[in-house]
Amino acid sequence: MATHTKKHIKNTGVGRELITKEGNEDYAEIIAPKGDLRFEVKLLSNGKTVFAKARTAITRGPNKKRINVGDTVLVQLDGVPSKLEHYHIIHKYSSDDVHRLHKQGELITKVETNESGVVFDGDVVVATDTNQEMDDDFFDKI
Repeated sequence: MATHTKKHIKNTGVGRELITKEGNEDYAEIIAPKGDLRFEVKLLSNGKTVFAKARTAITRGPNKKRINVGDTVLVQLDGVPSKLEHYHIIHKYSSDDVHRLHKQGELITKVETNESGVVFDGDVVVATDTNQEMDDDFFDKI
């Protein structure tokens, strides 16, 4: 009997629990790396751009993860009272986790409106006025 068969079974992560935000935590998207485990992140709740430092448990050790531009992460506000807000990256979400957060309604992308139209995730959709006067000629064309 072969005893080495279990070594080749991969863990797909199907049964693991999804980590959601609590208290002073927020979802963010990585904009740019700044060196020394610091990243420029955009908070998804209000669109504010801040700096966050990754915890060493994420980038080192047996469960290390690589943080890239565009990744969705969970950031925690540091509890130290000061003039500046200090954030720490405490968890990185996989693409499957991001889809699960969207389905649960936890992760909502901000929709911005301006004079020229509506912006969804950076795409500009121009709103046009479709109100027309209805007269006899309008009904004859139909």
